[in-house]
Amino acid sequence: MNNSYDCIVLGLGGVGSAAVAHLALGGRRVLGIDRYCPPHSYGSSHGQTRIIRKAYFEHSDYVPLLKRAYELWRQLETECGDKLYFATGLLQAGPADGEVLSGVRRSASEHDLPIENMTMAQASLRFPGLVGEPTWQAILEPDAGYLKVEACVTAHLQSARQSGAQLLMNQPVVNWHAKLNQVSVATANQTYFANSLIIAAGPWAAQCLNRYRFPLHILRKHLYWYP
Repeated sequence: MNNSYDCIVLGLGGVGSAAVAHLALGGRRVLGIDRYCPPHSYGSSHGQTRIIRKAYFEHSDYVPLLKRAYELWRQLETECGDKLYFATGLLQAGPADGEVLSGVRRSASEHDLPIENMTMAQASLRFPGLVGEPTWQAILEPDAGYLKVEACVTAHLQSARQSGAQLLMNQPVVNWHAKLNQVSVATANQTYFANSLIIAAGPWAAQCLNRYRFPLHILRKHLYWYP
């Protein structure tokens, strides 16, 4: 195996697998490395599903990225022959002037996204079992839904391989260095070189970047799926 690449990607979960796939699709000579064999239960892309939505309350600047993401998920579905995205709609409820509903309305207004506003009473009538404060309001975003997260990782890795990417599984990185226009990445078996490096290491990001003393704090999120 030639050990020189245009780009090396560390971590092949939800972010890293997409990066290596699109780099390879764009004609780059790319190497992806993961300390385990994704999809696995040690990173940030484990489990059955992840929510996807366009009307981001966090900031409307995300919306163009999300519109493009929806297009790319559909393309990946066509390529891999598996259904990855399920449009179920998303209902969010809370104070009318709260951060969430205000942000959803702002993103929807700026980017012409379909949403449906309703009172809490209307939402409870339409979705039995939903209980909230009488003064709350609710917003239904019909285009929101979920992605089969581990299947998405698998599909991106398959796409990367088909486009010529080299993938190393069960290969922990022991060190990396950057000099001028070249980076080197060392595993226990070999050292690899590239023009650029993408670190998508999830829980290991702080360890990979500790030389820069970035204030990274790894938090565990508990997710539950109900039958």
